[in-house]
Amino acid sequence: MLIHIRKCPGIRSQQQRFYTQRSSLDKVGSVFEKLQSEKYNKLFNSQKEDLKVLKNSNISLKKIKKGKKEHKHLGKRGVNTKFKKSSNYNLSDLSKCIRTATGAIYPLHQSDDHISAYDHVQSPIFQKQYNTNPIYEPIPVEQKGEVPPLQHQLSRVLFQHGPQFLQDPRSKVYNFDPFLQKIIPLDEFNMNLIPGYITSSKDKIMLELSSKLHTKYYSSTSSMTGILSHLHFLISNFRPSYLDDFSKNIKYKFGTFTKSAKLPGSVIVRNMGHGKYAIDSDKSADREILLSQLGHVLEKLLTSTPDHFQKHRLDSNSTDPPTEINSYHYAKMGDFLLRSQLDCKDDRLPGNGTFDLKTRAVCAVRHDMIKNEYDSITGYEINKLNGEYESFERELFELSKSTLLKYSLQARIGNMDGIFVAYHNISRMFGFEYLPLEKIDKILNNFGSLKQDKSNFINLKNFKNDPEDEINSIGLDSKLSTKWSNDEFNISIKILNDLLDIITKDYLPLQSFRLIFKAVEKGSFQSVLNVIASPITDDEINSIQNSGYKSNKILLEDIEEPQGKSQKQQDHMNSHIEKLRELNERTMKSPIGFQVYINTELNNQNTKMRHPKYKSIEDDLKISIKIDKMNNPNEIKSMGIKFLEEKIKMLSQNTIKNDDEVDIFIKILRAFGQKGLLKRSKEEKNDLKKIWNRD
Repeated sequence: MLIHIRKCPGIRSQQQRFYTQRSSLDKVGSVFEKLQSEKYNKLFNSQKEDLKVLKNSNISLKKIKKGKKEHKHLGKRGVNTKFKKSSNYNLSDLSKCIRTATGAIYPLHQSDDHISAYDHVQSPIFQKQYNTNPIYEPIPVEQKGEVPPLQHQLSRVLFQHGPQFLQDPRSKVYNFDPFLQKIIPLDEFNMNLIPGYITSSKDKIMLELSSKLHTKYYSSTSSMTGILSHLHFLISNFRPSYLDDFSKNIKYKFGTFTKSAKLPGSVIVRNMGHGKYAIDSDKSADREILLSQLGHVLEKLLTSTPDHFQKHRLDSNSTDPPTEINSYHYAKMGDFLLRSQLDCKDDRLPGNGTFDLKTRAVCAVRHDMIKNEYDSITGYEINKLNGEYESFERELFELSKSTLLKYSLQARIGNMDGIFVAYHNISRMFGFEYLPLEKIDKILNNFGSLKQDKSNFINLKNFKNDPEDEINSIGLDSKLSTKWSNDEFNISIKILNDLLDIITKDYLPLQSFRLIFKAVEKGSFQSVLNVIASPITDDEINSIQNSGYKSNKILLEDIEEPQGKSQKQQDHMNSHIEKLRELNERTMKSPIGFQVYINTELNNQNTKMRHPKYKSIEDDLKISIKIDKMNNPNEIKSMGIKFLEEKIKMLSQNTIKNDDEVDIFIKILRAFGQKGLLKRSKEEKNDLKKIWNRD
């Protein structure tokens, strides 16, 4: 007998139906219905006021102008905006505002009489204007290893729009090699055959190349993306991601970055002598255990034939173990030498044909990571293109608000064409998607245009329905977003270059230091970048870096042990956090602090846009900065400890929680996981013949 589980009315996504035998899904069905009902009631209650506002928008707008009405909207996945009595907002011209999914108003322009924080800085220690002249220079270096191509006919994904299923969910026919579907457990893979990561400070080739090229700083891509992300937040004023190209299942047309994406960027700048500085990632608060290890395994899987990959198994009888050599791309930007690892290549792609490989765990894994590591692996699946759950669209939606910014920076530093993403749930692979850099740029840097989505604008009278204009504008958004991304990247490197020069010349000459970046919003129309530099010794550097390494090694061993692993994990985590707090306090001695303010000019005119954006391919961008030195030592130290504590708090949240300790969202994901496990169990019993469409 079949049952039909329907989501309650009012939930954002379209109704989803799940059919299976009553004997298997009665329990899961009732739990799921209850969770959806709870979610609906919660959403309904939280949006009562917004529904009232929509009935009489004119009255609500008057109240907004007078500062008597506040609107909060979109919840944790949207843009929260409060409207208060302030001259910062320009609501007189409503064509410069957009309407959100709930009907609230999001202003895109500030008033003409608004005085920015940049103008308030009267005695900066440094002031400069930057143009967009490119400074990127690829450096040819002879490689010992070759950049591998994709295997298993996966190269088809590079030239097809949108995500591609590994196995078609309807017909069960495989679009790619069935060998890819079941992921090898970590304890069966020989990790010793994967080349280890070489930090910048230990890379002798980079030091020699830096001396030859006369660069002052050298770094790997992964060490740069954290601090460059905060320069993006500063220049774009925390521009939300652009989601208009998503389906109606994703009701919110823009969304803010997640807390994890906005965590402070922290690096170790090590004095290497002879005027050289190596920049390494600060690994003290990193917790990349299962997904990090699995990422290396899956990257090898995607670029190896089945026979070659089997040689990496621990139980392999091969007498000829594979030898792996990493390939790198080097580039010079100002006083920087930057190194990028090259994962994959296809000569048919534009440019040099290289692209990055990324393995992306589904939302049920990422939001419930510890349970999947230590308790049980989820059965959550991807079985459709679009939808609120179990879809590729859901994964890209979350990616766009979190890690996509770092992906774009890595690709840009490495002169790559795009990102190849493989979606999985730790135990099974579901599909693949190629994201060209142009598509990533549009998601990250297209929000804020007055032509963004006309259905969202308050006053449509200013829009002329000129067919010729409409035709000419096709594809323009992508070009403008890529132009902005390239220009912002160049300016970000220039600003970082000058910041490091100020620290290394005027304040901490010939010293190593811990550098912390954190951009914060000051109101709705401006942001400030806080910079903390704390001198540290070589012994302190080793203590900082080894603390994260030792903790991750112990936790990884706990994952592989069958007994008492969850309690051991909790004990180790608590011990690591306690030691890390003491270490941060001890090493935060005599720090110096700066605050960076910017002013944006488009075509030599100060822009009043909330999130500056090009309107024409001929537009010219100039960014002026003022650096204000912080003078209160206690305030500087307190701020540095606070920023490091933000990263520690993310660690402390990584504990296993029972069903009564998690929110409704996690409960829903766990219910979908149970459904997937039951479905998989049934399929394995039927033992269907595998059909592979090789054409």
